[in-house]
Amino acid sequence: LEKVGLKKSDREDIIQMVMEVTGVQESVDEALTVLQNLNSFGLGSELLNVTEKIGESFEQLRDSLSNVQKKEMERKGFTFMEPEQMRKLHKEQGLNKPQSKAIIQQYDALPREHREEALWAAIVKIAGKMHRQKRQLSVLQPLVFSPFLFAPIVGLTVLGPIILSPNLFSPLVLAPVLSPVVLSPTLDKSIILSAYVLSPYILSPAVHGGNILSPYVLSLNILNPAVAGGAVFSPFVLSPNILSPSAVGGLILSPNALSPSILSPTLFQATVLSQSFLS
Repeated sequence: LEKVGLKKSDREDIIQMVMEVTGVQESVDEALTVLQNLNSFGLGSELLNVTEKIGESFEQLRDSLSNVQKKEMERKGFTFMEPEQMRKLHKEQGLNKPQSKAIIQQYDALPREHREEALWAAIVKIAGKMHRQKRQLSVLQPLVFSPFLFAPIVGLTVLGPIILSPNLFSPLVLAPVLSPVVLSPTLDKSIILSAYVLSPYILSPAVHGGNILSPYVLSLNILNPAVAGGAVFSPFVLSPNILSPSAVGGLILSPNALSPSILSPTLFQATVLSQSFLS
């Protein structure tokens, strides 16, 4: 706003107008009320620390990679976890179920050369499911306490809030419209071809995620720290960033309009061909 020559009073008026149109004040008050209520039950610190715990799990997994795994990562872009690494990650993520143990045992019995064949077979299977699910639409189907691990989420969701549902390595494809996300931290989650309208993100920190071809309209971002994230071909309109610091990321071909950042410092953020209008 300052770059276009507007006076301070005019800038404040425009920001106030944007805040009123997008309902920033009400959303911030509601988010703070939720946080206060959680703190009164002794849950606030646990929920706010979940991102740190997820990040620690990811760092520990990365540190546990063998030289062979590291070379495969450099050469192929992926590698296969060892059964013990899988057990440790499942335990840390609370996935100690009998079926998980059985799957790991089957995986352990597979010769290494057969694991890649199994991987491609699984990708083909997932692609087939995604193709069949493309046009599915869910209405008023909230996801509450529903963690996702390596699970693609496909299809439009209308008025289906995602609450207290952390997800790990779960791409969102052709996904929600009119779907608030509350207290749902994410790790390595990509949002692809997913138009967000009236879909606020509240108290949902993100690590290593990205938005691709995913426009945001009237979708507030409140109390959501982000690390190693970015947006590509994802314009933002009337989507303020509030109390949401970010580090190591950027905007590429992602213009924004009437989307001010309020008390949201950034560190090592790049902006490439992403024009800003009244933001």
